[in-house]
Amino acid sequence: MFSIELLSRVDLLTSTVGALICVTFIKNEAFREERDTPFPWEQAIGMIFTTSMCPMAMLYDFSFYEKWRNVLVVILRLSFMVGTLADYGDVPHRVFETWPSFLCTVLLTARCAVICWGGFGWLLPFKYHIWMQGIHALLAFHLIPETCALPSTSRFANGTFLSLNEDRWRTIATVLDWPLVFLGGATYQGLQNGSSAFATCAAVNMWVIIVVGWMVPSMALSFLYPKFSSRKRALLQRDGMFGMALACTMYWIVLRATTASLF
Repeated sequence: MFSIELLSRVDLLTSTVGALICVTFIKNEAFREERDTPFPWEQAIGMIFTTSMCPMAMLYDFSFYEKWRNVLVVILRLSFMVGTLADYGDVPHRVFETWPSFLCTVLLTARCAVICWGGFGWLLPFKYHIWMQGIHALLAFHLIPETCALPSTSRFANGTFLSLNEDRWRTIATVLDWPLVFLGGATYQGLQNGSSAFATCAAVNMWVIIVVGWMVPSMALSFLYPKFSSRKRALLQRDGMFGMALACTMYWIVLRATTASLF
């Protein structure tokens, strides 16, 4: 595990950034007169609890924090999990004119950017981290029906995030389809015709959530983790990136096939 001095600095930095996000969120949303839904105070309270736990423990007694840090981080990450996985109706229903704004929105609505940030921000021993991160990512799947809603199943009859930006969702899927085309003999048009808009959106979301929310931070931390043996470290440095790329490719192939047949 990393030294307690490094962990305490990372915890303080993460808590400070989280507190600033919380203050900005409350300031911009809680007192906005034109809100059409109640402000989610339970989310704000959860954010305050999550970001204050480690600093309060350090102020109370640093030796207490040092002894119980892993337990505290597990508790706050469970709180972080509950708060980030709630459905706050934040899926945008508009056309995105640029790719950067669309991709950033996908990463935020899928929660994978937040999951990734939490994994780097509140570090755990690797054997605990990989489970906590994976569970967080898998639970984010329950938000996919809202992200990929069609006008017929949504209260927004004039268009949804998926229907208004279907071409962009299908473009992402086309980029990921390259192994099926170059190695499997399929055609891009055939793959697109064989998959509904919802199936395409669901597959892209499931791929992004696992890859960005779980695989990437886990692989990055595995390179930094100090307790791996020299043999494991050499194996990771030699084949780690290739192994992750292969896993991501195989995962997409499985997703493409299952979602097309189920949806």
